[in-house]
Formats: sequence, structure tokens, C-alpha cells
Amino acid sequence: MNKVYIEEYLGSRNYSLGYSYFKNGSNSNKTRYEAGIIKALCHGSYKYNVEIYFNIDDKITSSYCTCPVLGVCKHIASVLLDYHDSKESFNLITPPKEQIAKLDIKQLRKVLETILDKHPNLNWALDSVIGEDLFDIETYYHQSIDILPRDAYDYHAPRQAAMALDEIISIGCDFLSNDKTFLAMGVFVGILKASIEIYEDYVHEEGDLHAVITQTSECIGECLQKLDKNFQKEREVALDYLFDLVVLDTELGGLSLDEEVANIYRSFTLKNERLFLIKKFEKLLESRNSLDEWKVKEFNNYIFELKFEDLSDEEFIIEGLKRNRKLDVIAKLLKLSRFEEADNYLKDGTINILNASSLYEKYNRVDTFAQIISESCEKSFNYQSLKWLESYYLDKKDLALVFNITKVLFFERPSNDSYDRVLFGFHSAKKKIKLDVVDLQQELLVFIIEKCKGSTKLRLLLHLQEYKKALTFFNNKESNFWENEQINFASKIAEVFPETAIKLYLHWCKKRIDDRGRGNYFSACEYLLKLKNLYEVKNKEDDFLKLILDIKEENNNLPALKSELKKVNL
Repeated sequence: MNKVYIEEYLGSRNYSLGYSYFKNGSNSNKTRYEAGIIKALCHGSYKYNVEIYFNIDDKITSSYCTCPVLGVCKHIASVLLDYHDSKESFNLITPPKEQIAKLDIKQLRKVLETILDKHPNLNWALDSVIGEDLFDIETYYHQSIDILPRDAYDYHAPRQAAMALDEIISIGCDFLSNDKTFLAMGVFVGILKASIEIYEDYVHEEGDLHAVITQTSECIGECLQKLDKNFQKEREVALDYLFDLVVLDTELGGLSLDEEVANIYRSFTLKNERLFLIKKFEKLLESRNSLDEWKVKEFNNYIFELKFEDLSDEEFIIEGLKRNRKLDVIAKLLKLSRFEEADNYLKDGTINILNASSLYEKYNRVDTFAQIISESCEKSFNYQSLKWLESYYLDKKDLALVFNITKVLFFERPSNDSYDRVLFGFHSAKKKIKLDVVDLQQELLVFIIEKCKGSTKLRLLLHLQEYKKALTFFNNKESNFWENEQINFASKIAEVFPETAIKLYLHWCKKRIDDRGRGNYFSACEYLLKLKNLYEVKNKEDDFLKLILDIKEENNNLPALKSELKKVNL
């Protein structure tokens, strides 16, 4: 590892800032491990923990800093440069397992007693080695709570909480891989219990804890799959906490914390357990009269999923309609070849028709599906349905219908792309269409002028090269267009109306300079290069040189601007 490699990994800016930190002696608590890890504390605005991981070729595999950047940063640069300059200044830490291997029995006993005195919640470790398999939820619940960051509103708290809980998850995974399912179940249910309890405290930074809950739920599902049906009490406890997770997710408005639960209920439960859960959901619905419609739907969905495996075909249809699972009912009817019934449910307007497209393709009823969509579009306009029909008739090579649909789509959502699609559709189907292309273009132009507004109208007029109409419209609405729209307009009309283009480029060039900052100076130089080309076309090079001199004189105290001007030879 050399300094060139470090700069490539971090980027020039981080490297430069980190070098200053390194030279100022900002690093402390420097340690290294034979496994290819270095750690240090970097003193910046605050104290930040830095960790860097290497492979056997001394290449960086990952790095982490507790600063707000949460990626490669100047603090990582400082530590890497320090390590490169003086590897010996990082204390070599022998892994704990190697240290333990060198202890005698008396020393080992003393270490264990010291650890258990300071951390009594680690008794689970003794149980896992010398005791019987225990379904010990409370130990792992308390352990999960104890290791969480005290300040839930600290910027890094959610990530730190997730990392801490991941350590306990790994304990459960070890138990599971060694067929200690009871122990594993206790670990995962304990973590889930803690996660449900503290989730709302740490929810201000979504993502990390979400992943912990999802993984824990998956592991509970694996335990249920392995755990013998005779352990009914323990299985029901786990299912109870999964139920609590569903309730939490619905209370929070649907964050998908319970995304694994439906599959677990359907795949890894016994019939008596499903009946037990159905009663819990039904009791919940009965006890909460004030539940909103969405929550009622969610709970009904779970009831349906739990009944799914145990229903006859007719019971499935009745229950599906009762629980508002019409798409599932349609799928069942198609599978039973009861096509007319399926079609009628699809036509009644209570579900999004397009959601059933794959089902109708599966059962070779695409033509029927297209007819149903056509009838629906005749009743009420639906852009996505028309897009589906456009694709369908294109496959059928019914080009006249494709052309008619593209026209409707353009009139509904005009854009450069949809305009081109209309013309393409016309040329593809012109043998079957009694319409002249000039008449078509005139029809579209009239629509653009009379019906379109704002940026859409300007873009289309420029696309059609109706520059005079575009200029008239722009002059009336100039203040309503963003900078990028005005610059694009200037580039399109530069050849036809160069004076207007010059005026716009000059305005935004000065605006960028007034706003200060190297990024703004870069944009200003881009506009000046556009101006240079226009002045050269008009044979006014001297006027442009005077403009540059004026800009430099007016902004003589801006070295960054001078630097950017020099880069583009101005």
C-alpha cells in the first residue's frame, strides 16, 4: 500500500484534508490486528472512531468512520497515512482467543469470574456450554436492551443499535447451525421482543433496525421449521411475538417490518397454530372498533393467508371475496377454468385491471384481457391501460389502432417523445390511414399552441423547430422558466435569434458569478464559451474580449473565478 493507492481510494480532496489532520497529530488509540484490521480515534470537530479492513494483499476491503459522512472521508485518510508512515505506532493486539489459549486453569477461572461479576447477563454463555438447551427469551431480551446506545437521538444510534443486535443474532445463528434450536429460538425471540419495544425510539433513521427485524423474523421461521410440533408452548410464544410485530407495523402505517411474517405463518405453522392466530386477529378486529379501513384490510389479509391452506376451492372464493382479495379469487377461478366468472370480477371496476395481466397471460387469455381493457378505457380514460393496449396491438401488427392510441396518449400527456411516437405511428400505418402528414402535423401544432402550457409547450415548439412561435411564447413567459430551461432555449435558437441567445447567456453568466463558489464559476465559464462562439459568428471578437476584460476587472478579488477562466483559456 502506497500513497498513490491511498489517494485513489479516498479521492484527492479527502487525501489532502486527511494529510493535514495526520501532520497535526490528530490520531490516538491506534491499534492493529493480525487479521488485517486497524483502528484509531481521529480528533476532528469531534472524536471519530475509524476502522479499516485489509485483505491478504494489503488492499482495503472496507472502511468505516463514525463521522456524518459515513463513507470515505478525511478521518480515514488521516489514519491510513499515519499507518503508512509508521505501522509500528499502531499497537499490535493479540486476538482474545490466542490470549486465552496461553492461560492455565487458575488464570482462566479468574478471567471468567471477573467477566461474570461485571456482566452477569452473560450467564447464557455457561448455559450454552455446560447446561441443557434452554428456551431463554428474557436473558437475550435484557442483553439486547442493555447493549443499545443510551441516546436514541444520537446521529449514529440506529446504526450502532443494529450493529449491537447483529452480534447477538450471530449467537443465535451459531446455536441454529449446531442444531440447538431451543437456544436459538430463545435468542431470536428475545431480540425480536427488544426490537419491537425500542423500534419507535430509533425509527428516525430507518433501514438498519428494519434489516435486523427482518433477519430475526427469518431466523424464527427457520426455528419453527426445525422445532418439533410437541413443543407447542414454545412455538406459540414465538408466533405471539410475530403477531406483535404485525400490530406494530400497522400502527406505524406499514413499514414492511412484517414482510417475512405472512410467509412464516403460511409455510411453517401447524393447523391448530393457524386457528390460534386467526382467533387473535379476529379478536383484535372486534376489540378495536375505531380501526381505519387500511388496518382492517391488513388484518383481514393475514386472516386470509392463515386460512389459505385449509380451504376448499369454494370456501377459498367465498373467503377471498369477504376479505376483499379479489385478485386471488380471479386467479383461483382461472385455475379452475371458470373464465366467465373471472372476467366478470375483473370488469366490475373494484381492482386495477392491469394487476391481472400476468394471470391472463398464464392461462392464454390475453385477447380476452385486451377486450376487457378496451371496454374499461371506453368508460374512463386510463393512461397505463392505453399504454398496455398500444403494446398489445403493436404485437398484433394492427398499426392503425396503434397510431390512434398514440395520438390519444399525446393529447393526454404531450412531450417530445410522445410527439415523435405519433409521427412514427403515422408513417408505419400510413397505407391504412386516410390522412396527410401535413394535416396531421398541423393538427398537432394547433393542439400545442392552444392547449399546452409552460415548459411542455416551449419544448414542443422547439422540437418542431417553430422558433418564432417559441420566441413569442418565451418572451411572454420568460420569468416562469428555470435556468436550465432558459439555457436550453438559448442553445436551440442561437442560429436564428443570436441576440436573444447572447442576452440569456450573459444574464446567467453574471448570475452564476454573483452567487459565488467554484461550481458556479464553472457554469459561468461554460456560458462564456457559448458567448464566444456567438460573437465569433457575428464577427465581434473584439466585443467579446472587452466583455472578458470587464468581467475580470469587476471581479478582481475572486481568485477561484480567475482559475476557472484560465482553465478554459479565457
